[in-house]
Amino acid sequence: MVTLVGTQARFTDALKDLLELEYDATETYTAAIDRLNDENYKAKLNEFKADHERHIEGIRNLLKASGEEFTDGPCGKQVLMIGKVAIANLIGDNSILKAMLAAEEDTNTAYERMLNHEDRPSSADDFIKNAREDERRHKKWLEEITA
Repeated sequence: MVTLVGTQARFTDALKDLLELEYDATETYTAAIDRLNDENYKAKLNEFKADHERHIEGIRNLLKASGEEFTDGPCGKQVLMIGKVAIANLIGDNSILKAMLAAEEDTNTAYERMLNHEDRPSSADDFIKNAREDERRHKKWLEEITA
């Protein structure tokens, strides 16, 4: 399943869905970290999870600046292709890392769309660009480690 985050007409609506995607990403990372055996992989995924947590704060700040209300945690929407329930059913570090790669493909797509969103205020540019670079870095590492 490919994410639809970033296809919303209003940038703030897209931000709200991006926030949900990021909440789901942190839950998915937690599930993956709990199931990995390799301590080096766990450490790297903890770094990536921290990036997603930082993204949550950045998105929340953008929404606050726009006067928009938002959720304080996941609302149960399944916006990532691989969620914590799916991770729970996987066995082996490589399978888990491949699942995380699929999830990172969705976040990469979402941030690309957000950066190109025609309703995007210029005040969001730095955050979106930096978050997109984080997501690219996550995806690249996962591609290399699972190759």
